[in-house]
Amino acid sequence: MKKDNSDLSTSLEKLYSEQVEEGFISPTIVKQVRSLQVIPNTQNTHFFHLQFNPARAKRGIAEKQNPNPIHTIPYKDGVPCFLCQDNIQYQWPNEKWVSKNLNNRLFHFYPNPSPIFPHHFTVASHEHRGQSIDFSTNLHLLDILPNYWIIQNGEGAGATNPWHFHFQIFTTLKQLPLSVTPSLYSHSISLGDTTCILERLDLPLPVFKFQFKPSSPHKRYQGYSYIQEFLQSTLQHFYNIHPDNRINIITINRSLGTVDIYIALRNKGVRTDMYVSGQPGYAEIAGIVSTIRESDTKRWLQKGYGLYQQLLSDISIPESQYAPFEQSLLSLVE
Repeated sequence: MKKDNSDLSTSLEKLYSEQVEEGFISPTIVKQVRSLQVIPNTQNTHFFHLQFNPARAKRGIAEKQNPNPIHTIPYKDGVPCFLCQDNIQYQWPNEKWVSKNLNNRLFHFYPNPSPIFPHHFTVASHEHRGQSIDFSTNLHLLDILPNYWIIQNGEGAGATNPWHFHFQIFTTLKQLPLSVTPSLYSHSISLGDTTCILERLDLPLPVFKFQFKPSSPHKRYQGYSYIQEFLQSTLQHFYNIHPDNRINIITINRSLGTVDIYIALRNKGVRTDMYVSGQPGYAEIAGIVSTIRESDTKRWLQKGYGLYQQLLSDISIPESQYAPFEQSLLSLVE
C-alpha cells in the first residue's frame, strides 16, 4: 500500500506509470484511450468517443472470488463488492493504490485496470457504505486535483456501479463532448451570494451545466452548498416517486478558477440488447464515451451519430419527469 502525505497528483501519476509498466494496466488499452475513435454528426457540431474495451466488465465479475468477503452485492448474485479493499487485494493482488483522508474519511485511489480515460482512477471509501452524491468531498477532490475531472454516478447510474461510495477521476483528452456541446439556452441564476450561469446542453439526454467563478474560496464552497441543497430537495422527490431516476455529476476546473458542474438525468436502464453488431453497449459518463464489443467499428460507423442519439434517448428519463426539475432551475433565473 502507498500512503500519500504530499503531492497527491504526483503520487497518482507515478503510481499509474508503475502499474502500466508492471502490466496491471494494459499498455494496449492505454494506447486506445489516447486515440479514441471520434464520431461527429454531419455538421461536426456534436461528437462523442467510441471505445472497444471488452475488459471493462471484468472488474465486477470477480472471477477469483474471495472465500471470506466482508461484503457482497445483493443485486450481483452474491458477488463480493469489487470496491471493498479485501476483495480487491484477493482478486487483483498486483493492484496498488494511494490512500488519503478526504473530509475526515479514508479513501483509496485505485488505478482502473481497464480505463476509458487517461489516468483513470476509482476513488473508493475504505469503509463499505452506500453510494450517494457528496458535493463536499467532490469539492475537496477538485481543490487538491485541479487537473482532474471528478465524476460521481448516483447508485445505478453506471454499468457495474456497486453499492459502495466512490468517485471516478481522470485527466482529460484534448476535447470531451460535454465541454464543447452547444447549449439550448443560457441563463444567469443566483445561488446565495454566488452568480451562476445555467445552461441546458443540446443532447437527447437532459444535461444541465452550472458554471460559476467564485470571488473567494468561501463563496466557492457556498456555491457548492447551494447546488447541493437544491439537488437534495429537488431530486430526492423524483427519486421517491420514480425509483429508476438516476444522476451523473461531472465537476471540472476551468481556467482562472471557474468551476463547471454537469448534471445528467438518466434512467438506470442499460441497453444490453445494443451490445451486439458493433452497436454501443452503454453510454459511459453521461455519454462522453460509448463502449462497444466489436473491435471492427466499420458497421457501427455506417450508422454513426444517429445511433448514439438513440442510445442517449433510451437511457434518458422521460421529459415528464425531468421537466419539473428544469422548471425549478429556471425559476431561479435572475
